[in-house]
Amino acid sequence: MKLATSLPPFLLVFGVLCLASCGDSDTDPSKKGGQPTSSSSTSQNSSQAPQLSVGTVKFIYPTQQSHLGGVEQVPLVVQIIPPSDQQSTVSQLKVGDVEFEKKGQYWYSTSELIITREGKQIFEVQAELAETGEWVNFPALSLNNSSFVQASSQQIYSIKGLAIDLDDSTIFFSNPYDAEVYELDFISSDAEIIYSAEPTSNLGAFIYWPIAIDSAADTLYLSEDKYSYNQQASEDEYTVSLVKITPTETQKYPDSEGLIKSTRGLLVDIDAVMPMSGYDINSPIPSIFSIDFLSQETIQRWFLDNENVFVESPNIQSANDESSLSPDLNILALAGYLDTDNSKVLVSREFANDAKQGESALIEVTSEASRGTPRVTATFKTLLEQIKPTALAYNREGTHVFIADANKIWKMNMTDYSKELVTSSSSILSRGEGNPIGSNVTAMVLHPELDYLYLAADTNGLIMVDLATGNRITVVK
Repeated sequence: MKLATSLPPFLLVFGVLCLASCGDSDTDPSKKGGQPTSSSSTSQNSSQAPQLSVGTVKFIYPTQQSHLGGVEQVPLVVQIIPPSDQQSTVSQLKVGDVEFEKKGQYWYSTSELIITREGKQIFEVQAELAETGEWVNFPALSLNNSSFVQASSQQIYSIKGLAIDLDDSTIFFSNPYDAEVYELDFISSDAEIIYSAEPTSNLGAFIYWPIAIDSAADTLYLSEDKYSYNQQASEDEYTVSLVKITPTETQKYPDSEGLIKSTRGLLVDIDAVMPMSGYDINSPIPSIFSIDFLSQETIQRWFLDNENVFVESPNIQSANDESSLSPDLNILALAGYLDTDNSKVLVSREFANDAKQGESALIEVTSEASRGTPRVTATFKTLLEQIKPTALAYNREGTHVFIADANKIWKMNMTDYSKELVTSSSSILSRGEGNPIGSNVTAMVLHPELDYLYLAADTNGLIMVDLATGNRITVVK
């Protein structure tokens, strides 16, 4: 996916590699410590072999230029993107001394890569071509393990919004204080700016820039909240705008009526799967939902009606007193699961009552048809003892939910509300190794196929969690 940018676009050049006979001596594996070959066979292949393109490598885990957080052994997952002309097939793969086996579209290391804590290290990446038996070099894998946490080539102050393109496995994230949205290239791990705006005038305020994506249409949505200085009133003015970013254009829809007082979390129901996406069950309207934690209507809905965009909160009825979504209870996070028969929105709140006492809780919002109009109901699900949820994300099946807490990520079964600790950098309760999560994870997304969870960890950067081990690497910081 390639989106429109308000800046001159960076050119992402995907290197096309060829055999040693292409004339580049650096690609000769005998000079780079690659698979041994005899001089006679090398010479013979060099004179007879065609110049085959072999595609590119995506480093899924760990990512190119990532920081391992002190972990000295790491398994690897790689995806090889074949050339468009399908000229060659990779039969074997090596990174350093580590070999791989292919399962489906991914390559998994058969052992762990050893990396010291001395800083950046470079590992040769080689592939054997099935057509010729020769080994060729891909761009090397660069990893960082120094005491100074730096990942990717950009230094990002804060990452708060996060989305993943389910079709392309592309990560997008927002940096609200520099007023930028980025697209992460998994081949180079460079983050390209695809949208920028004037930075907020109040750097001490909390702003969130939540984002969500319509993968099928290659369209990214941003709820851009910011402060601008009103000279006439001599004070900061807070505004929220919906920004639509496509491969060809960018559109901004300001909340001109001032209905939205704050924004956090973003859920796109572009196909109007949920009954509450519209006034009438028979006339659904593509909708985007967000939390307005300062308004009495804590769930806000942007209607995307052709070229018209307008805001209205769904009329939510509480099933009982425990199901309240009052802003006095500190509404913290939102996650959605879209399914024709089982669509739902999950909301977390910090307190049990208006006196700001008691434990945090999860509230589920569902909708159904009632005499042609949507009936929206908030239902209390469970208390979260000693947990302050700052972000939520459903698993792929909608049966479990990931909950971000201070330095911890939990996974809760939504049938019996049992929970397990996924990862934790807390000194009291720890699981997994790697860089700290911090207490302000504002968004989470699950890889569409693999068991990796991405965290927007504010000033701690973009963090990737291996759900099998709980280990954490920093992808961008």
